[in-house]
Amino acid sequence: MQFTDLLSQLKKPNPPVTVVRQFVHLCHTIARTYLNLKVVTGRLDPQFFAISVDDLAMDCIASLFERNERGEFVRIKSYFNSFEINKLPEEILFARTRRLVFGAINDELFRLYKLEDPSLGNVIRCIKAGLKFIPDLFAERVDGVVWLYVQHKKRSQAELPVMPYDYIYVMLNQRFTAKISVRQLIREFTDILKSQQNYSKRYPLIGLAYIIRMLHTSLAEIDDDLSYPDDASLRTDELQRLIRECAHNVKKKMEYQYVARNKFSRKTYNSFFQAIESILTAQFVKNDGFDRSFFDHIKMHNSEISSIKYDEKYRKYFEYLVKLSREELIKKIRKDF
Repeated sequence: MQFTDLLSQLKKPNPPVTVVRQFVHLCHTIARTYLNLKVVTGRLDPQFFAISVDDLAMDCIASLFERNERGEFVRIKSYFNSFEINKLPEEILFARTRRLVFGAINDELFRLYKLEDPSLGNVIRCIKAGLKFIPDLFAERVDGVVWLYVQHKKRSQAELPVMPYDYIYVMLNQRFTAKISVRQLIREFTDILKSQQNYSKRYPLIGLAYIIRMLHTSLAEIDDDLSYPDDASLRTDELQRLIRECAHNVKKKMEYQYVARNKFSRKTYNSFFQAIESILTAQFVKNDGFDRSFFDHIKMHNSEISSIKYDEKYRKYFEYLVKLSREELIKKIRKDF
């Protein structure tokens, strides 16, 4: 059956079971692929809803198949009645179907996020409210996804990959303190989008909300669970010891992947962890150095790496190692203090 004929049948009251099954299977396949892409790019935590991606995909498209008293799929009929399906080629109809599924997924994910974690919904509202104070950042819904842009979408380098979750998390974490507001974080995020050249200059709003939520969660976990000793110098000494220990643990754990497999030299690898120690020391011990970039920290320990080489070859690896080391440190702090 041609796709046009399938859609025509689907808009009728009580369409044939075989037609419904075929369309449900198509929508589920699109939804599963779309959700897996979100997982791979870091825009969706597969553990957040405690169900498989397959099940989540089916839950997200379920609202498309609600019927009225006449047995019609109301949402599907309304959507495909908004244009003349008989005048459009099959590939356009398929693209419109994908858009319908994407919209259903994002609407349902937003509802589930608010249900499972009401604070995430608050962050999303704060981001939307804060946009009016950021003149060079705006939002637009495209194919069911609300994207944040730092320039018009036609010039936003949409053909480039979206910035990885870890990249933004690490960059914002450099600047993150207990007193920073969501509006300030949005400004920092805008600067990150504008300054980098390797990724698209746009990012999904829900992804930024999730990152901000994670930053606050990480800070709360430390603040709630730690009771520092009265002797400030002892606290500093202990923190520096833990930083060295955590950096060493990550260095040893990841050595085979990066050095033995010749991704870069041992000298470069060693300088990375010297820089990581200085980054963590600035954040957790000195509470300064937040205006210094990751590259500036590396340059202090390895003058041979240029900014161009760092951006093209090392950035994603280094930021991932910083993330691993910081997470290791948080675990150690909670355990040892």
